[in-house]
Amino acid sequence: MATKKGSKKTEKKEEPVVEAPVEEPTPAPAPKAAPKAAPKAKKVEVRAHAPELLEALETDLPDAEFIKQSYLALLGREPKEIELNHSLLTIGRFGRPRRDVHHDIRNSGEYQGLHGLV
Repeated sequence: MATKKGSKKTEKKEEPVVEAPVEEPTPAPAPKAAPKAAPKAKKVEVRAHAPELLEALETDLPDAEFIKQSYLALLGREPKEIELNHSLLTIGRFGRPRRDVHHDIRNSGEYQGLHGLV
């Protein structure tokens, strides 16, 4: 006897659709207030024409002492070791006059910033 292949209808049960909870986007943080402008550099007394400094250009003051006095008068601080060595080489090895070293300090960004020239 031949058997009849039966086709059973299988019923598919529909599963309920579960929706994922919708997350509300978090609001962007309020913009921060613009930072306050940096305080202007404190003006230092300009002593570029201090008589003792100009006299030192022409005296027998040792080069290292002249350089230190120039930094103190123009920038209000002593030179860093590398600055002192560079200036000493400029005067000693390269034979540039002291006036050029004085001029280099006055043209530096630090001097320009201190005295509000930039």
